[in-house]
Amino acid sequence: MDSEDILDSGQINESSNEHMEYLPELDLTKKKFENIEWKPISEGGASFKTHRLVYQDGETLRFVAKRGTWLFGSIFFLPVIVLFFLSLSAIIHNVPYWNVISALFFLLFFIMIVTLVESMIATSIFDKNLGLFWKKRPTISRVLNPKGNFVVNLEDIQAIQILKQNIRSKNKTYVSYEINLVLDNNQRLSVVDQGDEKGGLEDAQALANYLEVPLLNGIDR
Repeated sequence: MDSEDILDSGQINESSNEHMEYLPELDLTKKKFENIEWKPISEGGASFKTHRLVYQDGETLRFVAKRGTWLFGSIFFLPVIVLFFLSLSAIIHNVPYWNVISALFFLLFFIMIVTLVESMIATSIFDKNLGLFWKKRPTISRVLNPKGNFVVNLEDIQAIQILKQNIRSKNKTYVSYEINLVLDNNQRLSVVDQGDEKGGLEDAQALANYLEVPLLNGIDR
């Protein structure tokens, strides 16, 4: 600063900085997130609101599976139960080869169903006391699918992203809304899929407010 900008009283001459009032603020947000992927991470999505937000002590936020999600997930276990009793019957009656074949089918099918259902009912936990995010999963799921075992520092979360996904199957067509975390290296992690646009936006905004990060709305992209 030049000495002529300082008055005799020692105060700074504010008139010398008047030209700074017209300088636009730098918008670093767009550049910061310009390399983020805008394609949904998960493929299946959801046709209904699967989870609800639960606050605990003002420091912990959870996405907890709703009762309807548990009921929907339990339907997938019906074939597993039928196959279990078929296997049991084959073992009791000593049916040649069928007991081994049915047991293998039961084991493979059981693993597939558990992996599918646990992704639907897993609880996502954000804890400011610990400074961590993780997904609470059943013990059997942690063993069968160890890749799903992870924790993320809340400080590494730079934004929340919400995306719209059109799901088409043989029987129906529906729209799903995916809420993701955007990490400081632009890597994304899926938090939850919701089948309701209003509820999905409200949950995404609430999570962004909780983490004090921006919400990247990709619904209209």
